[in-house]
Amino acid sequence: MELSVEKRHYKRLAAELRMALVSGTDEEALSAIKELVPLRSYATPKELVDFLERACVWASREVVDAIIADLGPIPYCGWALALALRCDREDIAYDLKARRVNLLEDPEIPESLPERSLLIHDLTRGDMTGSSPKLFEDPQGRSVTSEIFRTFGPSEELVGADYSRGTDVRRSCELVAKLANDQSFIPVVFDDIFRAALACASRAYAYPASYVPGTAESCLELADALLELWRQHLGGTERIPELLGRMVVPNQDERLIVWICEKAPEVFYDRLCSQSWLKKNVGLVRRMVAHLTPGTEYQNGVLLSVLAGGACFDQLEDLLGWQNTYTPANLDRAIDAASEAGHAEIAAWLLTLRQDLSDTAKSVEDAKAEEEPEQKEAPQDDEGDLGDLSDLLL
Repeated sequence: MELSVEKRHYKRLAAELRMALVSGTDEEALSAIKELVPLRSYATPKELVDFLERACVWASREVVDAIIADLGPIPYCGWALALALRCDREDIAYDLKARRVNLLEDPEIPESLPERSLLIHDLTRGDMTGSSPKLFEDPQGRSVTSEIFRTFGPSEELVGADYSRGTDVRRSCELVAKLANDQSFIPVVFDDIFRAALACASRAYAYPASYVPGTAESCLELADALLELWRQHLGGTERIPELLGRMVVPNQDERLIVWICEKAPEVFYDRLCSQSWLKKNVGLVRRMVAHLTPGTEYQNGVLLSVLAGGACFDQLEDLLGWQNTYTPANLDRAIDAASEAGHAEIAAWLLTLRQDLSDTAKSVEDAKAEEEPEQKEAPQDDEGDLGDLSDLLL
């Protein structure tokens, strides 16, 4: 079908705008936007979104504002914000946040539009948004927030040539941390950024050749900042500990587990108490002791039993100074674990500690008993007075 003269004119102007956004000056881009305004009705949702995304990668905040003001409403801005964060475009990121752009927002596509669901899928590149029931289902899953930590790839653009450019994940993480510190993210976005940062660190450790050196460390620095904000009740939800715990899985890089032990030891203890695979992985547990601080008495007891069953004498000695660890109940369970595993020397050593503990407790009780003065029977003057009085009355 042959295009009308106006439609062909629009296509030419749209191509010129895309070129101006990437390689032109602000004046050229602003001029191209003005020329497109009368023909805005020809623009498809994909083209409108592409104009904004391309501007967030290459152009100035003034140009971004002009696209939103003159060519808007833009049906979807979430990916544009992710690109601004990926490219460390601080002024643009703050500008979009001031416009209440949400990283996990759903595209605003009229219900009556044909193939609406397909268009939504295309605009979000098939990724999960805040309304998706699959969000947080997979700790390593991809969502729009994941795009902050990725490098550009081919065919990411919706229309026209690639808008790829260099990125710096360290600077991107610093920018995200700055916005989070300003409480710029709603709770569900905060949680998903935390998840995506942990997932990126995990992948960077697992496949170092595919990532720029320092990627994992930068992502964990961001996660550390977010975790601290969460603890201060300045962001996120009760989902944060769960997201951390789901990273403690078999085959996870130990550097990430070390980070979790040091930043959130309670999470590691929860997994140790609930996951049989972790109890059986004595080598991993033994290596994590140096990065842990004492937990509750029960948690310390589980750790003690795992170490006793694995004959980890050095680590058992390390725990001697821990509070709420070598208690009678914990020692009894640890002795049983060592005995069942056939570690007689460990069981004997623990039994000696248990006996010493009992002897100490008995000595303390005996000392207290000796210090207590003998109870002397108090005179019952009042009762005697009442007795005399009753005799008189009789």
